[in-house]
Amino acid sequence: MNFILSPLPLLCFFLFFLNLNVYGEEGTEVLDAYDLDLGLELDLGLGLVNHDLKNLEIAPTNGNELLPEGSIRTQSLVNSPMPKLKASKLGQILTRHYNQCLGGADYWETIKSIKISADLNTLNGIYQYESVTKKPNWYKISLSSKGQTSLIAFDGTSIKQKQISEEGILSPQIAIKFDRMINETELPRYLLYPLQAGKAYQYLGTVREFNTVCYKIRLFLDQNFTIDYFLDVESHLIVTIQVFDTLKEFKPILIRYFDYQLIDGIYFAHKIESYISQQWDSLLSINSIATNVGAAKWMFNLDDVTLNLY
Repeated sequence: MNFILSPLPLLCFFLFFLNLNVYGEEGTEVLDAYDLDLGLELDLGLGLVNHDLKNLEIAPTNGNELLPEGSIRTQSLVNSPMPKLKASKLGQILTRHYNQCLGGADYWETIKSIKISADLNTLNGIYQYESVTKKPNWYKISLSSKGQTSLIAFDGTSIKQKQISEEGILSPQIAIKFDRMINETELPRYLLYPLQAGKAYQYLGTVREFNTVCYKIRLFLDQNFTIDYFLDVESHLIVTIQVFDTLKEFKPILIRYFDYQLIDGIYFAHKIESYISQQWDSLLSINSIATNVGAAKWMFNLDDVTLNLY
């Protein structure tokens, strides 16, 4: 594979909008679920079985409907990653996920940045992967193989990419939809900030994924994606995520998260396996994770590019 000319693997950046709606934007119209094809299901032969049809919250639930009875939607609640939610089935599942998997609201506030180092095994070979994410939504990713490195970063304003080899810094020669992409190690964090505009949720009962009984939660986003989350009914950890593009610019993907380890009070999957249209695409094997690495703002600006992530 010519690394400079070829698209990067799924786990580095495949699609979405990390800069747009991990945290949402005020005034964004909530997506109407009935404008979507809700018949989309990705059958990978991986053990998906019958839905539990009891107590389903069939109508999509926006932020206001997640508020506890008598609560007023304030900007402080909207900006909270883990606000107190209504004691509905959906609210209870999200709350347990926040508390059991992410340390709870108070602890999550102490996490400012996360650095990940990993090996990325793809159909085109093995890459060395490193990423740094910094609140609120900045990130920088490095993907290296055979003396060549691709960098991509979002500095809070714009997304930029640089290719680096022994010959120096090269301009990228591949067309990427920067407005529709994500650092997929951050995809589980889309369950945070549930009261933000531009999101609507739907609880779809219980199913079996990878021999695990899971709650199924569908998240609608106003960038024309639906994201299905499958959470273990006992641990509330994410087992798989399925992503559908209603514009059909991208193929359906399934991402499996496993080999969880507790790092600094938060459970992180150390194996992340991806499939595109039922075909295996890549496996990210995480070697190390560190929180609060002290990433400064300038590190996310590729105008002064450096191979050092921090």
